[in-house]
Formats: sequence, structure tokens, C-alpha cells
Amino acid sequence: MGNSTLSVPFNYAGDALYKGNEVRTMIDTGWLFHNPSLGAPFSYNRLDFPRFDSLNYLIMKVFLIFTKDYATVLNLYYLLSFILCALSALFVMKHFKLSNFIAFYGSILFAFLPYPFYRGIPHFSNAAYYMIPLSVMVLLWTALGLFFKDGKISKKYLLAAFLISFLTSLQMPYNGFFMAVLTPAAGLSGFLKTKNFRAILIALFIWFSIASAFTVEQIPRLQYQAVHGVNASVAKRSITEVELYSVRLSQLLLPHFKHRVDEIADVKDRFDDTFLHTNENKTSYLGLWGAMGFLFLLFFVIFSRVEKLESTYFRNISASSILASLSALNIVAFSYATFAGFSAIFAFFVEPKIRATNRISVYIAFLSIFALCIVLDVARRSFKPKRKFFINIFLTVIFFISLLDQTSPKLIPKYDAIQENYEHDRQYFGLLEERLPDNAAVYQMPYAFYPERGPINKMTDYEHLKAYFHTSSLRWSYGSARGRQGYYWNMDLAERSPTELVQRLQNFGFSAIYINRLGFEDRAETVIQDLSNLLQQEPLISENERYATFFLPDSDVANPPYLAEPYKLGDTISFSANAHPMVFYSLGWAKPEDWGTWTLGKDARLVMQVDGSPTSNTVELSAIAQAFVNEEHPELDVEVIVNGEQVDQWEFVYGESAGGERKAVIPADLVAKQNPLEIVFKIPNAKSPAELDLSSDGRVLGLGIHELRLDNVSSPL
Repeated sequence: MGNSTLSVPFNYAGDALYKGNEVRTMIDTGWLFHNPSLGAPFSYNRLDFPRFDSLNYLIMKVFLIFTKDYATVLNLYYLLSFILCALSALFVMKHFKLSNFIAFYGSILFAFLPYPFYRGIPHFSNAAYYMIPLSVMVLLWTALGLFFKDGKISKKYLLAAFLISFLTSLQMPYNGFFMAVLTPAAGLSGFLKTKNFRAILIALFIWFSIASAFTVEQIPRLQYQAVHGVNASVAKRSITEVELYSVRLSQLLLPHFKHRVDEIADVKDRFDDTFLHTNENKTSYLGLWGAMGFLFLLFFVIFSRVEKLESTYFRNISASSILASLSALNIVAFSYATFAGFSAIFAFFVEPKIRATNRISVYIAFLSIFALCIVLDVARRSFKPKRKFFINIFLTVIFFISLLDQTSPKLIPKYDAIQENYEHDRQYFGLLEERLPDNAAVYQMPYAFYPERGPINKMTDYEHLKAYFHTSSLRWSYGSARGRQGYYWNMDLAERSPTELVQRLQNFGFSAIYINRLGFEDRAETVIQDLSNLLQQEPLISENERYATFFLPDSDVANPPYLAEPYKLGDTISFSANAHPMVFYSLGWAKPEDWGTWTLGKDARLVMQVDGSPTSNTVELSAIAQAFVNEEHPELDVEVIVNGEQVDQWEFVYGESAGGERKAVIPADLVAKQNPLEIVFKIPNAKSPAELDLSSDGRVLGLGIHELRLDNVSSPL
């Protein structure tokens, strides 16, 4: 821990801020999904992003009994994960009757792999891999036929298998998926060993348990999307990433790039720089102990007839039988996750989003460490008591060499710099909170969409979240999900002049404009000068000159006038780039072009506050539109839905009716049903140019709209 402090996060940049936000949101709201303090003037919504890692946060909720400080909770859980990983590995090794001596060493080496140090707070759900040994135990029960006792399936084992499989998926979906990948090999091994077809049924039961966890965790997201549409802009993944982030044999066996011995670290750096596709997979090093176990499992067939390996362990299972099962699981894990392995086939034919297969390296690490522990335990048993003392000394030396090889002082974060930045931020944002009324909204510049925007100049991703961490009574504009209404509202605002920016912010109830100067090439000198001239004030500058804030007059903090853009019946909305159409977008639109805007995905939505609409009258929607149709994709159907009910269906046919004016009549009762009015274009057969081999453009295009208007049918058109 070095000179760290529990109340200051161990990591205060990039994905660590993302994780910190999840914890702080849980503290403030009870769970992860919604946060009214972010995404102003709308709100923060987490339900578009598919991963929740719920078990981690359920455990953290226990910490809330003792502290409400997000950094303390986050740091404590990260530290606890090392203890849980060691205890989990120790439990499994002792379950299979390894000696205390060997099991202790193996469990410590597993807990202190390089992997959790590199992952750290930014990826703490990856680093907290305490469910992996337990899931391997279930796989071994399956492979060795241990579910059966006197020809019957043990209900106790079945219940344990369900709970472990379920919790493995809740802790980290990747680990649940990797367990599912290994399950068929375990089931087949169990069937071949027992000649009992129920071994296959047990494997299917494990699959069911894993799938149950995935399903339960996704129910809130699916319910949200059923009402608000599927957001195709969040968590986009390329199928090629499955090979980019695959396991590499060299990365498993070669020391990590921050090795404590400088000469070794330099060699590894040169190695990584020499070859392509070196990325997060370089955190996969198994350690000296694990590497020896991995090679043993790869070439186990050579050693499988060694007589001493017939020593018996749990329920009279021989060491060779356990090692054979570990070897099979290891080969399947490596074959699936390696470059051009089975994961590429799975990504192409089934699902490309499960791409970072190098993360299976922790499974490989436990299989390998466990295997070497068994081999060493068998060897140790064969020595007479007088010689065991020297064997223990030898193994202790190997253990400490391995532990030193896996760990390094270079992996300790620069806590002094983190604490200094954290304290600067605490003071500055605390001062802002004193100057602003409760519930005041603060607009943050430069605009950065959420999540996964990446750096903007020298401003790292998620940097705007720091303001939220240090305040409790303010609302911040950062946090609107990419592809939703807040995203388009902000994208439009970013294109406005300073005068328009200030006016619109006041209209929406904002009290201040906060600027992170690292996000601008000129450290925001131009923006600051423009706003100073416009507002006739000097900004509040932070002590480190990183932040600047302007205060806006006459903002209605409690009741901003509206959250949807006003629209007057009869006005024509141009969807071209120079007409600011994004103020009406709420889901599923591409960036406006000179001619108009394409829909993105299979669901595109508009929201407008109809100004002074006579709710007793029917309204006609008319649009000048074109469809993405061609010889390869000749037809397109568009369902027009208003306030939740379908009012028309437009059909486009290549070469016949691919574009022009289209109309839909909206009954008066639908117009009166709700205001703002929501218009949805559902396009179930939308395709991307890439799907049709027309270009590399992966955007799913459907309807291209030039302009749109609503008219009261009782008035002249």
C-alpha cells in the first residue's frame, strides 16, 4: 500500500473514475442504475450499458454500514479481494486434500498474480477473481464424477454447483462465460469416466445456472429498453477485437513488463514493442510457479504414467486423474482464447461482444498453480520425514522467488501525486458548492459523452466525474448516455456560439459553466476570454489552474422551463447540419449531414414540446425522407409510432418509391395523451453498408430524413 490513505482512491484517473462513480451512485441512490446528480438537465442512466458485476457491489453495500465515503469503500473492497482470492484458492486445494504447506503457498501465489496489480481499481471486478477457484472446483466435480455417490446425484453438490456458478457470473460476467466455455469439456470427461449420461445433464445444469445469473442481472436493462428503445450507440464492439485482445502464449510465460529486475523488464519491453497486438494481454503472466504448471499440463500425456502420480487424494481420486482433468480444462481454455482460436469462431457466428479473451488467463493461472501444487505435494509425500525438512526449505525458497517474480515495487501507484490532485479537487469543488445554491446545475466543458469517450486532448476519460465526487448538493451535466436525448442536446450545444450557449443554459436552469482546461488545445484561453467578455466577470480559477468556472445569473434552479425542445405546429424542422436538428433527437440518430440525417439502428426517436397545441385536433406528420435501399437490400419498412401507438407504416422499394414525401395522421387522443410528443421510427430490417458488402461503414442505416413538420389538419397546409 505504500504511503496510501484509505480515504483517497488508490487510482484517480480513467476507468478508476468510472468505477468510483458506480460506488458513489450506489451510496447516494441505493444502486447503480440512476443518478439525478449527473446528466443535467436530464439524468444519468446506467441501463444502456450491459455489464453490472452485481456481486461486487452487493458486498460493498456491507461496507456502507461503517462508512459512506466512496474512496474508502472502493479501496477496502480492492484490498479484501486479495484475501478472498487467497482463501478461495486455499479452500479448494484443501478440499482436494493437499497438504497445508503446499496449499498455503499455492493460494498466496494465486492471490498475488501480476494481474490484479495491473487491473487495480480501474478494473476491480477483473482483479477480484475469488470465484474462479470455486468454479474450477465445480468443473472438477463434473469431470471426476464426484456429483455421484452410490449411483445417485448428491443434492448438496448440486446446490453448491448452482450457487457457485450463479455467483461467478454475478461477480464478473466474463468469468461466468469462461466457466460456460469449460463446462462441456468437464461434462464430457465426467461421462467418459463414469459412463453415466447424467454427467452431461450436470454440465447442462451448470450452463442453466450461469444463464440464470445472466438473465436475472439483465432484467432491469431489458425492461428499460422495452420502453425506451435499444441504444445501439453504447458499448459498440468490433468483431476483430476478439483476436486483438486474445491470449498469447508468450505473454503467459514471459515476465511482466514492470518486473522488479530492471534488466528483465527492459527485455520484456523490447519484446512487447517488437510484436503486434500487445495490449491488456501483457498482464497475463502466470508467474514462475504458474508457468511451470502450465507447461506441465500442456505436456501432461508424457507424465501421465508416472507411478507416483497414482497417490490418492479426495475420495480416493488419484493425482493423475485430477491432473488429467486440469490438463483438459487448461487445453480447452487456451485453445478457446488464443489468437485465431475458437473464440474467433464464436465471435463470427454467435456474439462478437465477448472479446477480451485474454482475461481467461486467471483461469489458466489457477489450473496451472493447482497442478504444480499437486505434483509438488506428491513428490513431497514420497520423502521420508527426516528429508521433508530440507524439501520444505527448498519449496519455501521457490515460493519466495516466485512471489518476488510476480510482484514489483514498480506496480505501486504514485500515491503522493494522487493525494495532491485529490486534495486540490476537494478544495476547489467544495468552494464551488459553497458559492452555488442547493440543486444548482453546472454545465461542464468540453462536452464528453458517456461512457467510453476516451481522452480529449490532455483530459482523460471520465475526468468530469471528479466534480461529482467532491460535492453533494450540485447537479452536473456530464453523464448522459451516448445516443440518448441528453447526448444529442449536448452535441447541439457544443456547436453553438458563446452567446447562444449561455442563453440556452439559462433557459434550462443552469447556474454555472465549469471548464476543464486540459480538454482544450489552448488550455481554454479562447473560451475563457469569450465568456469573460460576454458575462462581464472573471472566472473562479483553481489553485493548480486546471479548472475555471463562470457563474450565470437568474437561473431557475428548482424548475427549469422544459426538458424537451419547444416546437410550434406548422414549423418545418430541417435535419441538415446547419439547422440544429439534434435538439429534437432522443435515440438512434447519426450526426447531421448537409442534406439531412440518417437513423442509426432499428429504433430512432424524436421528442418535442408542442407549443400551444390544440389537443382536441388531429395532427398530420409529414416528412421528406429517403430510405437506405439498394439492389442488395431492395425493401425497407418503417413503423411510425407516436406516444406509444402505431399510426402508420411507410414502405420503401428500391427503384420505385425509395424517397419523397411521406405522411402519417396522428389522432387527437394520441396528441393529447402526452406532451412532450414522442415520435418513434421502428425499422426492423435496417442494414449497414458493411453487412451488404457495400463499404466498411458499420452504421445500421434505415431512414434518411431531410425535413419534418407537424400540422393541425384543420388549418391550411
